[in-house]
Amino acid sequence: MNSTMPSEKEINTIERMKYVEKWADYVVTHKDWSKLQKELIDSQIENASMVKLTKRQVREIKGK
Repeated sequence: MNSTMPSEKEINTIERMKYVEKWADYVVTHKDWSKLQKELIDSQIENASMVKLTKRQVREIKGK
């Protein structure tokens, strides 16, 4: 393997930082980001509440 190639961990770190920078730019340029984030989170909570899983079932899905 070429030692000048970035490791998978380094690539993941770079990709995460690109995402953080992209999100920060969005927050700065869109005044309604908080409202949109609230709508997303609220919809996820609503969908989760419609799926009636026991704690055991959730653990099984997560593989724990």
